[in-house]
Amino acid sequence: MTSSIAETLSQPRAARTALRNLLWLSGDKFVSIALGLLVFALIARRFGPEGAGQFSYGVALLQATLGLSLVCASAAVLPRLCRLRAGAAASAVANVFVVRLLGSVIATTLVAAYAFFAIDDPMRRAVALVMVATVPLLEPFHAFSAYWLSRNQNALPVLARGCALAVRVAVVFVALWAGAQAWVVALAWVAEAVVSASLQSANLRTVKPWGTLARAVRAPRLQRYARFGIRFAAGLWLSHLFLRIDRMWLAERMDPHAFGLYATAMQLVDVWLQVASLLAGSMAPAFLYRALRRSSALRDHWRTLIGLTATGLLGLAGAALIGPWLLADVFGPAFRDAQGYLLAGFAAATLFFIDQFVHISITANARPWLLAVKWSAACATAVATLLLAVPKLGAYAGPLGLALGLVAGWCVVALVRWGERQRGRA
Repeated sequence: MTSSIAETLSQPRAARTALRNLLWLSGDKFVSIALGLLVFALIARRFGPEGAGQFSYGVALLQATLGLSLVCASAAVLPRLCRLRAGAAASAVANVFVVRLLGSVIATTLVAAYAFFAIDDPMRRAVALVMVATVPLLEPFHAFSAYWLSRNQNALPVLARGCALAVRVAVVFVALWAGAQAWVVALAWVAEAVVSASLQSANLRTVKPWGTLARAVRAPRLQRYARFGIRFAAGLWLSHLFLRIDRMWLAERMDPHAFGLYATAMQLVDVWLQVASLLAGSMAPAFLYRALRRSSALRDHWRTLIGLTATGLLGLAGAALIGPWLLADVFGPAFRDAQGYLLAGFAAATLFFIDQFVHISITANARPWLLAVKWSAACATAVATLLLAVPKLGAYAGPLGLALGLVAGWCVVALVRWGERQRGRA
């Protein structure tokens, strides 16, 4: 039996839940975008394109490390948490937290070693190392946010992240006012992570006491969740690497000033990509998981696909309209030449919005190997594009690689599903 998204949303409770999720997550994202832009504008005006490039690279490496920490990611466990009662879900999250903590420590160690040996610029290396050090304070605690998301109660994690981000802004203000070096300013991300971890821990304690949660942690459960989560790890690792591979590649191959222009533009694109994740996070537990269980046919989800595409195009229009003002007046006149990179990045981001449906359809149906194959094709295509196109297109090869990589991933998924249908008819 098939069911359309419209039929699912015709249920008032599902519609209200999705709207409430979207409002809270949208508020969270609005605050993080506004304060994040403020932080990077202050840094850009103080250090110029070269310094802004150091911070943008550091954030890109931080996000890549967070991706490599995803041993038991929310995307993998969220469908299961949604099916559990509150107490059982909290106990499950305690075990997931330990698994993710171990994964984050391992990932941080590996990426820190990479940064130490692979980054030539001493200050860019120092900024990157400080930011990467925050991963064990960030990644494991996303498991707590997944608990509240599975309950369709997003107020507590949103408020915790907002308070932590305000601390980052305050530390950046003080450090810049004091004339601190770039790596000292980067300590603002450490302060943010400490506050966020503390508040999210306090929030989960309202569900079950810490002693009860600690007793719920058992080696067999850890192994079960690790085995379950590790199936999705390769695909999620590659997906996070894919979105930052352009900057990791170009940073060592471009003039620092030019790279700063490109990295700053792509940092703004990364902010917009978070909106895509926000939409997916609000839709999935509210109705999309159920809709996908009823039907996986694209014709039954065309409204969702149109909505995601329209949102991506709206971002591209916004980049064209306010991009010049944002770059020249907010970040500074030195960043005016980054507008072309910004438009190219937002054009590629439109495809990422559409990809959210593909991603959810794969994880909701528990097909980790397909997720890994999809992102392997995307990464291989992006690297090939960078190799072949950088000599002719320069940094514009970065957004082109992202766009072609996403399309390549879709083609692989379509081929796999076509093959499965053919075997089913045989």
